[in-house]
Amino acid sequence: MKNLFYFLLLTSALSFGQSADSLYAEVDARIASYPKSFPSVKVFADRIKTDYKVPELQARAVFTWIAKNIAYDLNLMREVKQKAPASFSFRTEEEKLQKQRQRISDDALKTLRSKKAVCQGYSSLFYDVCDQLGIPVKMIPGASKSMLTHIGKLPENEDHVWNKIYLNNTWELVDVTWAAGIITGENPKFEFRFNPAYFCTPAELFAYTHFATAQADRDTELTAQEFADLPLYYGSYLLANFDLETPSTAFLKPRSKDTALRLNFLPENAKVGLRYSMGNEFIPLEVTYFDDYATVTLPQTPTGGYATLYINGRSVVSWRIK
Repeated sequence: MKNLFYFLLLTSALSFGQSADSLYAEVDARIASYPKSFPSVKVFADRIKTDYKVPELQARAVFTWIAKNIAYDLNLMREVKQKAPASFSFRTEEEKLQKQRQRISDDALKTLRSKKAVCQGYSSLFYDVCDQLGIPVKMIPGASKSMLTHIGKLPENEDHVWNKIYLNNTWELVDVTWAAGIITGENPKFEFRFNPAYFCTPAELFAYTHFATAQADRDTELTAQEFADLPLYYGSYLLANFDLETPSTAFLKPRSKDTALRLNFLPENAKVGLRYSMGNEFIPLEVTYFDDYATVTLPQTPTGGYATLYINGRSVVSWRIK
């Protein structure tokens, strides 16, 4: 009876226009009371199925639990970089699909039991649970832009995998790995830092940092060169309530004294600053506000390195000085 009441409450909220953010916040809060581990993918999926009947909220629950309970495995990341990708033989297309599906299930269970993974494990677990819930889901391999050294680099090698799910008659983009947290420090370590913006991310924003290997899996017309020539956008950019209109290129000119940034819909009283990698000094910047946008002028750029823009203490965008 309680589950029926909760289902009616959710469907009524959806019918009467309760915002997705509000519904997601309710799901996220409820997931906090879930067990920190499950003995099997089926048990995990059954718990979600019991508590939620709407596919969108089921998917959100899966996303939030994985992101908040599975740690990124830095040791495994180093091993993966040193090893050649695992392969298998097959005689027919059907056998190939069966073996691929079994590999996903094996990775999902391993991730669930160990509670740590790299992107393959995160996306496999998300895939396996959604599949058991009857939500159409895909795994999308490709290249990512996640480090300063990726600025200007063509996406030639696969280094990441994420998901797509079919909700409300459209394919939505999900990256559970990047939603889980960040890697920090000179001696790298993983830090849980939930980023809900990687659930059903708008395609134009997702394309700033993800470039699918297969043309059919790309949701924008961005070319490989255009992807390379984008600045580095951090996860906090997706959460920030503004839009960087200019400069949209990855590169700033050295010794330039008049580089102007246009920030659309920047909240009033936002604290804006800059840090150059050469010198590492944090430089507060003055913001000039207009009706629906603001401008910032960068101080003279050095002859090399990188420039990173900060909004309210969080890095949001980096450029290469070239």
